[in-house]
Amino acid sequence: RSLRRDDSRRKAPYWGILAKIYRNLWALNQADKYYRLYLKLSMQENNVLQVGYGHMGLGLNYYQQGDQEKALDSTEKALSIFESMGNESLRFAAKLNIACIYNAMSRHDLSLKVLQSVLAGNLPVDSAILCKTYQELAKTHLRLGAIDGFFQARERAGDYAVQSKSLVEMGRVTMLDAEWFWSQGQNKKAIQSLRKAIMIFRNHGAAVELRPAEKLLMTWVKGGDSE
Repeated sequence: RSLRRDDSRRKAPYWGILAKIYRNLWALNQADKYYRLYLKLSMQENNVLQVGYGHMGLGLNYYQQGDQEKALDSTEKALSIFESMGNESLRFAAKLNIACIYNAMSRHDLSLKVLQSVLAGNLPVDSAILCKTYQELAKTHLRLGAIDGFFQARERAGDYAVQSKSLVEMGRVTMLDAEWFWSQGQNKKAIQSLRKAIMIFRNHGAAVELRPAEKLLMTWVKGGDSE
């Protein structure tokens, strides 16, 4: 029995890494399988942090699958664990994920409240995380028709993208520009910006960003590319 317990401890992190790899490759059914195994083993070992990671990972997987109710439930479980541990950085990440889920559910007012609350607290030092946060804030303002808020958040997102030195984050900011152009009826500019973002994601193997961008491009092209 003792040997089995030790074996489980070695395997749980392995399954978690494997799940994340599959999710990043958009192999979501495989990711789901390994997140569940990771979560099960972590619960057996009473590893609270890993249980939180497991719920967070499942939440992201559900989000990518489009099952936002399950995504919200899993991510809220993760948030509860991280809050009980007093882990501010993971709490911030979980709340950011919840804001993204609310936007996917078209509950933009709730997304805005979550984003404003996290930005009013202790901020992480990771420029990429802050870039994602301001990207989501800009997107939320755009959905709500708050133009000034959009441009302020977009500017901050651009600054943090440069600081992060991540071309993928620059691609995500380019997607924001595309959405702005589309909202203003400047369809050609929107599609040009979106294609630029897609090229960045494709060149850097960023499947998590690439799939939604490609889906959006198909929708826009069907909607017409004339101004």
